[in-house]
Amino acid sequence: MDYLSTALSLVVMLVALYYFTTRNHNLFKKHRIMHVPLTPLFGNMESFVGRQIMPDLLAKIYLDSKYIGFYEFLTPAIVLRDLDLIKAVTMKNVEQFPDYRPLVKREVDLVIAGILFMTNGDQSPSFTSKIKTMFKLMSDSSSIC
Repeated sequence: MDYLSTALSLVVMLVALYYFTTRNHNLFKKHRIMHVPLTPLFGNMESFVGRQIMPDLLAKIYLDSKYIGFYEFLTPAIVLRDLDLIKAVTMKNVEQFPDYRPLVKREVDLVIAGILFMTNGDQSPSFTSKIKTMFKLMSDSSSIC
């Protein structure tokens, strides 16, 4: 009887682990977003561990797509590949995406965490007009050099 309860609890734990790691794996399929094939628990990261780098895989598989879905372990992410779409998101629709995963934590590097595109939520006010002005100034100064 003791073996039966141990085996049953092990099966329940494995089913719960499988459900937990695959519960949002149909997110991109549901929204009809092309995505890289994935494996449970690792997402798309398994193909990058010592095998391929992400830009090579994306260029080989999804050359004509403007954006694709991607899983970083259990977290879904969208990779933008079209320059016009990137400009639209970073310039015009930046307030629609206030919270994203920071590359560097504020406690680790205060300078990099304070860069405009590294800030989140209330730390990132709308800088659209400042970015446009800054782009013109940078373009003018680069043409002088």
